[in-house]
Amino acid sequence: MNLADKWLQSWIDWDYSDGTWYDSNGNRNMEKILAYVRPYPTATAGIPHNFTFNSTTLRFEFFFSPDIDIEAPTEIYIPSLRYTAGYDIAFDPEDFAYTMQGDFVYVFYVGPLETFPDVVKVVVTPPTSDKRMFWSYMMARENL
Repeated sequence: MNLADKWLQSWIDWDYSDGTWYDSNGNRNMEKILAYVRPYPTATAGIPHNFTFNSTTLRFEFFFSPDIDIEAPTEIYIPSLRYTAGYDIAFDPEDFAYTMQGDFVYVFYVGPLETFPDVVKVVVTPPTSDKRMFWSYMMARENL
């Protein structure tokens, strides 16, 4: 999937109910599911360049060139299944803001037009306000 992400390609996996997604009791196989659940941009107000996701640290990075003529926000899917303790979002440059609706984040420019950027970096990480939550999540994931 990382290679598909690198080249901005979509991907799909089909479940024939062979027990890999669910066990014989109907319980979800979270190890398999978490291998596929990851953040990704669903709509870009400009030109997407690349994005990466580190499944160990849960760090997601997305680079794109915004288009000043597009009024719609950039939309990023950030799965709550992955970020159970929430997440932090950072922008470079910092002249961006976002709103959330469910597992989607809508990113838009709030800075002056004179400094409209050529390239934007969006970074999503587990919340830094409580590192213990992140490590608790990592330990729980190891015990799936």
